[in-house]
Amino acid sequence: MTSKYTGKIFKITFTFTDLTSTKARPALALCEPDEYGDIEFVFITTKKSRGFGHTLDLPEGLLPFSSIVHVDKSFLLNKQIILKELALTDQTFFEKVLKAVIFKDTLRYYENVHLPQQNKKFVKGKSRIPYAGRVYDEKEMINLVDSSLDFWLTYGRYDCEFCEKLSAYLNTLDMPKVKSITVNSGSSANLLAIDHLG
Repeated sequence: MTSKYTGKIFKITFTFTDLTSTKARPALALCEPDEYGDIEFVFITTKKSRGFGHTLDLPEGLLPFSSIVHVDKSFLLNKQIILKELALTDQTFFEKVLKAVIFKDTLRYYENVHLPQQNKKFVKGKSRIPYAGRVYDEKEMINLVDSSLDFWLTYGRYDCEFCEKLSAYLNTLDMPKVKSITVNSGSSANLLAIDHLG
């Protein structure tokens, strides 16, 4: 990374919600400053303070103590609170942090947009019945976002995992040895099945 702030750990001053106490803490910058000088940060604490939400272990050696990054809650803070730069994370770890933040937002979107629609009470004669309704939850949405972030829009690791698990399941049945592959349509699947039989 060649950015000035993104992916770097800084020691920053943070005022607590009671507005009376201030503490210097390490935080990871998720972006460059916006037009107002604000940066989105996630805080870092020692491993012994694990009573919080979703965290990632900070790679050893970046800070003098074993630490965790709190990816479930980010803060928009002005760059003026930066006291000094402490370390630079590598690209692989920073991608994990960004994905965790994006997955948190994906979950929030699902819970506030899709879940209320899915939980609507059925009213006879008024509620629409989709003939081919999509059935999904937050896990499918997160997997979809994860796949798109890696730019695996077709064949990729999710497809490979699905084929392996389907083959393993089918091979537990009383059938000849089966290998699964995915295709673009039901028609293509039928043609492959007929060709395999011949």
